[in-house]
Amino acid sequence: MIDSNDPAWQAFLAAAKDYIDLLDNSGGSDLVETCADLHSSLLELQLTALDLPETPANNEDPAMVTEAKRADRAKLEQQFDMRYLMSEQVLVIPPRPGPAEIRNLSDDLADIYDSLQDILALNDQRFLDDAVSQARSGYIEDWGYLVVSVQAALWKYVAEAAIDAEEAT
Repeated sequence: MIDSNDPAWQAFLAAAKDYIDLLDNSGGSDLVETCADLHSSLLELQLTALDLPETPANNEDPAMVTEAKRADRAKLEQQFDMRYLMSEQVLVIPPRPGPAEIRNLSDDLADIYDSLQDILALNDQRFLDDAVSQARSGYIEDWGYLVVSVQAALWKYVAEAAIDAEEAT
């Protein structure tokens, strides 16, 4: 059982809220700057998720709080109309033939957002062990791979924009 004031949990909650706030307030500023901010936010989210203690879920608690806010997918698709290649999730030697999966950046940003909103909803309803368990195991088994893949795509976009700007001058 974890205490709600645990520093690792509080750091994760702050990182999750920062990411959610960035997406909720995106759209008005420079896209390159927004992508750089999202990259940094996802890195912080990744680090704080890995620092969470392993906590078993309480199976007597409700399976999910369904009142969590969802991402505005139409807005995100309009702002982040980008595609990227996602590498294989599992290392296979020798590599499998065929192309990598093409992903929509906006969909993956929204999926991460929705996962975090579910975790925050569990926390708000005081299902703390379930929230921590979903944050830690969900990061390792599910949405964490999206975080790493989206970070790579955002970094490539930001780096290429910097190279283009440098070449233009």
